[in-house]
Amino acid sequence: MPPSIIRIGGTDYAVIEVKDLRDGNTGLNGHIVYNACEIRVEVEMSPHVQWITTWHEVIHGILVHAGISDHNEQVIEALGYGIAQVLRDNEWLRVPAV
Repeated sequence: MPPSIIRIGGTDYAVIEVKDLRDGNTGLNGHIVYNACEIRVEVEMSPHVQWITTWHEVIHGILVHAGISDHNEQVIEALGYGIAQVLRDNEWLRVPAV
């Protein structure tokens, strides 16, 4: 289960699990909605896929908050999987809870 809030660029985003986000052929596992400050994640996925999907949406958010609204989806996909893999395989890279 994803966290309930993720802060990106000073903005708190509610993380919401949504059923049928994919809605047929959209292929969406997740979606960030900037005006509503929400990250929506498909509930009908394994926790691992939800985690990677959440990272994917966070990367979108980081870029948009940095003023880079035009970005390549393939790069976001690669970074989402890449960051998730590095964090999973290298525990010492994670920041200890404060």
